[in-house]
Amino acid sequence: MKKNGFYLFLGIIAIVLVSIFWYSGEHDRALLMELAFIAAGAIVSYVKVNCTDFTEDERDIIIAGQAMRRTMQVFGVLFCAVSIEGVMRLVPVLSFAYPPPPPIQTMSEFSPRSMGLLQLGLLSDDHSVRRVPVILCQKIRGLGD
Repeated sequence: MKKNGFYLFLGIIAIVLVSIFWYSGEHDRALLMELAFIAAGAIVSYVKVNCTDFTEDERDIIIAGQAMRRTMQVFGVLFCAVSIEGVMRLVPVLSFAYPPPPPIQTMSEFSPRSMGLLQLGLLSDDHSVRRVPVILCQKIRGLGD
């Protein structure tokens, strides 16, 4: 395969990856995108090795090595920053910074006003007080059951 054919092949692979990314996002299939990305990397590296038109001298190899080193440095810093943010979101170390949410009231804790809503049929036994505005809006619009 010649160099121009290789670049055309890269464009086709990119279009296929974008379509697979769209499909996996629409249908919530993250594993499909991961496998497609790994397969595309393997296919591209195989095709590049078998490409006959590429010529690399020592200068190209040195420039590619320097570019790879800079890319890995930037990627490492960004990856660590995103990882630290993810860990901080998952494990709230400072518990006073994230107060616990207020408890959900059960039927035994309903106020007389809520009991009036229950008697009017605007609130069923399985709904919490926190959902009363949503339920009222649905009833008014005719969306509720």
